[in-house]
Amino acid sequence: MARRIGLPSRVTARDQLQHSRHPEAGVQPLPPGQGGRAKASDVGITDASPVRFLVIGDQGGIKDPDPQNAVSNAMQGRASSHPQPHFVYSVGDIVYYNGDATEYGPQFYEAYGHLQLPIVGIPGNHDGDTTDDPSRTPLDTFMANFCAQQPELPVGNEEFGRDVQTQPYCDWTLQLTAVTLVGIYSNVPSGGSLEQSQIDWLTGELKDAPADRPLIVALHHPPYSIDAMHGGSKKMGEALDGACNASSRIP
Repeated sequence: MARRIGLPSRVTARDQLQHSRHPEAGVQPLPPGQGGRAKASDVGITDASPVRFLVIGDQGGIKDPDPQNAVSNAMQGRASSHPQPHFVYSVGDIVYYNGDATEYGPQFYEAYGHLQLPIVGIPGNHDGDTTDDPSRTPLDTFMANFCAQQPELPVGNEEFGRDVQTQPYCDWTLQLTAVTLVGIYSNVPSGGSLEQSQIDWLTGELKDAPADRPLIVALHHPPYSIDAMHGGSKKMGEALDGACNASSRIP
């Protein structure tokens, strides 16, 4: 029988219903450390000008792997064509529902096993929500898979040939010749949440970003959205406006 890649066999409609009834999580503590900066070579990206990259988000494939696989295959098609993208940037929700380590295999490493592009990015609310297992540390699996000390095959998922990433932190700036890309983790609650230390860090990154190239800010909770379920986040809009005003830089 053909295998539907990316779909954990143990996930059932009952599991999904229980998740839908799960109480909303509050603000989760940040991992130890602080925001950092990385050059292209630090995360296995070819630095180029112009630079081309693909952006994905909410890409976990727990309910139905077909949409995720369709996008993955389309990205691989782009990677095999000219001009080629240089990397993929995820704006979060990499693994549903709660960033469980057992789901990184089917929802991430297997789903993108054929995609020969580096994947970097920031976590989303589902990556940081560990309310189903209070013994875990928020963002533990994201940090292990995206902010490792050195690139190496992930234990248990070696067969897919994708090393863990070596980003400096969940808040980080990718410094490229053609663009500066600042990514910030907006935590778990609906509408997002940023600590003052994160806003201060963001302000500093905007202020220090080279003025001779484009500047992009990425976060999971959008300040503006016509999504009927979530909508835009006033809190994120105010935080971004504050950082832009204080730094005199507009991404």
